[in-house]
Amino acid sequence: MAGPKKGPRPGKDPKPIFQGLVIATAGSMGETWTDVNLSRWISLRKGSFVHQMDASVTHLVCTQEEAKTKTPKGEYFQELSTHFMTEQLIKDVSK
Repeated sequence: MAGPKKGPRPGKDPKPIFQGLVIATAGSMGETWTDVNLSRWISLRKGSFVHQMDASVTHLVCTQEEAKTKTPKGEYFQELSTHFMTEQLIKDVSK
């Protein structure tokens, strides 16, 4: 599993692909993608990472199975029109 890159290359800022987004995770993304690393990586791309899920969350990172499962947490975020992002998307974007 590839983790977040250390940072932008000298003289080159990462694209602000998460600008205006508030992102939370549904659970652990492994040892490499700790909350601290994920928060730093998202912030470099102008997004916000939150540890507690609430109405401010615009995007929830979860597995495809978690997004499809009718759990109270999943239904709560569907009611708020929260978008789901798969863990794989985060990993692909980090390459």
